[in-house]
Amino acid sequence: MDPPFEPAEGMAKDYRDFFYKGLPYDPAYMSLPLRDALEQHRALEGLEFSEEDCTDDVVRLGTLGELLDNVYWGRVAAPFKRSVERHLLFLLLDLAPSFYSRPQFKLSFPESVRQIIGQLIHYHFPTILAKVCHVDVLTRFGPVVYRRWESGLLRNTQVALIEGTIKTMVDEFRSVLESDNEVLQRLFMFGGALGFYRTAIDIFTGQRFRSERLELSLLKYLADDEPPNLLVINGVEKATKSYFEQHIQIQIDYSHSASEIKERTLALRRSPY
Repeated sequence: MDPPFEPAEGMAKDYRDFFYKGLPYDPAYMSLPLRDALEQHRALEGLEFSEEDCTDDVVRLGTLGELLDNVYWGRVAAPFKRSVERHLLFLLLDLAPSFYSRPQFKLSFPESVRQIIGQLIHYHFPTILAKVCHVDVLTRFGPVVYRRWESGLLRNTQVALIEGTIKTMVDEFRSVLESDNEVLQRLFMFGGALGFYRTAIDIFTGQRFRSERLELSLLKYLADDEPPNLLVINGVEKATKSYFEQHIQIQIDYSHSASEIKERTLALRRSPY
């Protein structure tokens, strides 16, 4: 059983203490790399943090903040602790600075674009990682994965599917960051990736996903050298397109072309499950 969470005097008890009151995280409960990354994130020129106000330029860290609390309090399912921290470091050191470190950030982008960037960094990306934590920041209930781990029912096959899917998403994000695309095109590509991988993660971490046989079949399929089944891919494209064509202004694109689905399926197969 983990020891009780008791930060030293003068240390932050949660993300609000760190971002809004300026108190440091206790090194007994958070690694040095993550503490350093959070200090850098808090100091980004294009960001302002306020617990009371929330405009396009003043950030309330609801989702990212509560994810950080789960990490700080030791409430991440044990098989995912290292990967959650690794992906958080990517978010804080690579993804966020690619937008907020630009000179004159507020003058560089209109309000609508700044809002989308803020949602990407502080809401959508952390929401995926929160699926393996003690408290789901959206539903306010303990996620299925954490409950199964606590009960000793979390299988290695389910861990492999979740780990591999998140890693493949982050790899795609890295590829976009290394490209020569303009900011708006990058945001569009990030939205497409988030929609695809969020759907997969919602399935793999859902209450109804509890078949070991299905997990083994999926891992076998992802390890197969044969090309993806285009009939299935085209069926997914047709079914999703008719539903999402009415959501013209959604900020995460959950509709995907057959070529996108094929490329991401191949990327999942290249991931080390």
